[in-house]
Amino acid sequence: MLVSLIKKLAQSPLIKNSAILWVGMMAANMSNYLFHLLMGRFLGPVDYGVLASLISVFYFLTVPTVTVLTAVMKYSAEYQAEGNLAKVNGLYKDSTKWLGVTGLVLFVIFAAASPWISRFLNIPTVTPVIMLSLVIPVAYIIPINRGIMQGLESFGQLSINYSLEAILKLVVGLLLVYLGYQVSGAIAGIVLAMFVCYGLSFFPVSSLLRKSGTQEVHLKNILKYSFSVFLALLCLSSYFSVDVILVKHFLSATNAGYYSGLSILGKIVVFASMAIVSVMFPIVTSLHTKDQEHSHYLLYTLSLVSLVSGVIVVAYFVAPSLIIHILFGQKYAPMAPYIGIFGVAMLFLALSSALINYYLAIHQTRFVPLLVVLAILQVVLISWFHSSIKEVTLVMIAVMFLLLASMAAYYFIAVAGKGRIPEPETTSGGTFLIE
Repeated sequence: MLVSLIKKLAQSPLIKNSAILWVGMMAANMSNYLFHLLMGRFLGPVDYGVLASLISVFYFLTVPTVTVLTAVMKYSAEYQAEGNLAKVNGLYKDSTKWLGVTGLVLFVIFAAASPWISRFLNIPTVTPVIMLSLVIPVAYIIPINRGIMQGLESFGQLSINYSLEAILKLVVGLLLVYLGYQVSGAIAGIVLAMFVCYGLSFFPVSSLLRKSGTQEVHLKNILKYSFSVFLALLCLSSYFSVDVILVKHFLSATNAGYYSGLSILGKIVVFASMAIVSVMFPIVTSLHTKDQEHSHYLLYTLSLVSLVSGVIVVAYFVAPSLIIHILFGQKYAPMAPYIGIFGVAMLFLALSSALINYYLAIHQTRFVPLLVVLAILQVVLISWFHSSIKEVTLVMIAVMFLLLASMAAYYFIAVAGKGRIPEPETTSGGTFLIE
C-alpha cells in the first residue's frame, strides 16, 4: 500500500513538475548562494554590505518585473486552458513592447539618481550604482519570456534558463572580483548573466508560439489584476529586502555587513521551497479557470514548504556556529546567536508567500491592503528599533508572525469553501488517488 501511494504521489502534477523545476531552481539557488557566500568572504563585511544593499535596492526596482511574470504566467495558463495560444502570443507581443519602453525610462531615471542613492547607502562611489542601472532594461522584459514558459508549463526550459543565469553570474562575478574590480565586478556578473539568458529565452518561447497566430488581448483586465499583484509582490519584496537597506543606512558598515550575511542565510529558508510555490501557481490557476477543485494543492504546498524550509531552520538552531564557519567564515561569527530566530521569521515568510501566491492564482486580491499595512509597519518598527542586530531581528520575527497569522485568518474568513479540499478517492487497492 505504501509503495502504491508513493507511485500515486510521483504521478501528481505538483510533485512531478515541482521536481523538474526544483532541480533547476536549486541549481540556481545554490549558485546564487555561492555567489553571496564567496563574495562575503572575498569582499569582507564592509564591501559585502555595499553589494548586499545594492542587490536589495535591485529587488525593489524589479518588483514590477515579478508582477509581469506573475500576470503573464496566470493569463498564459488561463488561455492555454481555453485552448487559445493565439491570445498567449498577443499577450507576449504587447507586454514586450510596453515593458521594453518602461525599462529604458527607468534606466535613465535610476542612472540620474545614482549620486543620491550612493549617499543614502553610504557608498563612497557611484560606479557600482551606475553599473546596476545597466541591467534594468533587460530585467523588465526577461520575465515575459519566463512567464510564458511557466504559464504553458514548460518547466524544463524554465529550469535551465534560471540555473544558467545564476551560474554565469557566479563565474563572471567571481572572476572580476578576483581581478580586482570589487563590488563593480560582482554587479557586472549580474548584468552579463541576465543579458545572455534573455537572448537564450527566445528559443523555447518561439517554439511554443511559432504556429499559434496572434489574437488581441484585453489589457485592461490584465492591468487591473496586475496592480493588485504589484502591491502584493512589492510587499513581499519589502519583507525580505527593506531590512537590509535600512540596516545599511542606520548601523555601522561592519554591522551592516554582518546583518547582510544573516539575511542571506534567512533567504535560504524562503527560496529553498520556492520551486514548489512556482509550480502550484499555474496548476491552481488552470483548475480555477476550469472551475475544478484546487485547494488540496494549497494543503500539499504548505506541507512541502514546512518540510523543506523547516529542516533548514532546525539546522540553524542546532549548529549555528558551524554553519556560519562553513558558509561565510569566522569573520561573520557574531551572527551565530541570531540565525535560528531569523530562520523562524523566514519560515513564517515562506508559508505566507505560499498562501499569497495561492490567493493570487484564484484571483483573490482583497487581502492586499493588509500586506501594505504590515510592510509599512516593518519600516516604522525598524526605523524606531535599530540599535543592534538583535533588535532588528526581533522586529523581523514579530512582523513575519503577524503576516502569517493574518494570511491564515484570511483563508478561513474569505476563501475556505470556495475550493473545497476533496476527500481522497479510494481505488480497488485502497490507496489514495492524487491528481
